[in-house]
Amino acid sequence: SRFINLLEDFYYGYGVYPFKAIKANFLIIIIFALVYWLFIGTFNLNSIADIFYNSTIIFTANSKSIQWDPWYLNWLGLFEGLLGWLLMALFLVTLGRNRPR
Repeated sequence: SRFINLLEDFYYGYGVYPFKAIKANFLIIIIFALVYWLFIGTFNLNSIADIFYNSTIIFTANSKSIQWDPWYLNWLGLFEGLLGWLLMALFLVTLGRNRPR
């Protein structure tokens, strides 16, 4: 219960602070990009920028055209895309609840 409360406060501030979700989304994109980077194993700066770009595209648009070389990263990309859709919907609901009246 306490762990769930901490997650709720971190992500959307119990439905009161919708812009807390933006930093949480950036954190999720960075975590997934680091996982892709570690599993692919290319460590030059161009590949790191491409991996961050691809992770952002997967999280925000759920792009299915990105094919990773190891097959299991495609499943991880699918999970990141689903997580992105769910968290974006939660952000919009939280933002809608705080509209000026």
